[in-house]
Amino acid sequence: MTRTTWPADRFYWATIDAHGVKRTGELPAGLLPMLDEDAPVNTADLHAVCVPLGDGRLAVCAAERSELAEIQPDALSLTPDSLPHFIESPGVFPAQFNLLVGPFEPRPIGARRIKRHAFAAATVLLCGLLVATGLHRRASRWSEQAESARVAAVRLAATVSAADRPEDLTAEAARLRGTRDALAKAAPPPDASLVLAAVLHAWPANVPSKPQSISVGQSGVSFSVAVEGDAAAFLKAFSPPPGWSLDEPRLNTADKVTRLALQLRPAGGTP
Repeated sequence: MTRTTWPADRFYWATIDAHGVKRTGELPAGLLPMLDEDAPVNTADLHAVCVPLGDGRLAVCAAERSELAEIQPDALSLTPDSLPHFIESPGVFPAQFNLLVGPFEPRPIGARRIKRHAFAAATVLLCGLLVATGLHRRASRWSEQAESARVAAVRLAATVSAADRPEDLTAEAARLRGTRDALAKAAPPPDASLVLAAVLHAWPANVPSKPQSISVGQSGVSFSVAVEGDAAAFLKAFSPPPGWSLDEPRLNTADKVTRLALQLRPAGGTP
């Protein structure tokens, strides 16, 4: 395989305005008539390639199709050996004007491109088959689960319809309705955080103490605390929160440590 070059004066050269063309290669067929004023032959007999010059213009290099048909079959490219002075521009080189493209593309290059496209198409097809297989298996699994659910529902319906005493079903339905109504009328549980916040707010901060436990329930608040020595100072400093009353404390003294068990009850009967 060879790379062929011709003298620049063997080609037809021109520059045309084409802001929409940004790629190097074969000149779009719609722009070929723009060469009528510059080409001394019929443009239908020319094969042209172009290179963007970066300012909205295209540098065009063309040759007669009859001459290109005589190129040796082993030629990989056909380029000019130099550029005309009016086309010389930074970044533009003679090797970019390869006329062996499109209908004159060499067979080895075309065959390589076809193989590359075929490989890409086969890869896409294989990926599609794998995805389709996975979706089919998932759909089959869902169908099996749906059929199992349907069979279970039919079996349950048959069991219920075959009950010996329909009045048992009526009684069970009435019991469930009663439970539902009772739950709907039941008051929501009290907010223990509000009660706990009130107790902590009333806690005497100026008396040394060590809380052991605090429990908030329906009957009130139970908590235990350990103090050094006599517990009278803690009991005197502790004031029940508004709306609460303090039961008689229970004391347990060991090794100069007094443990108090206190019970707060709501004044209205509801914590």
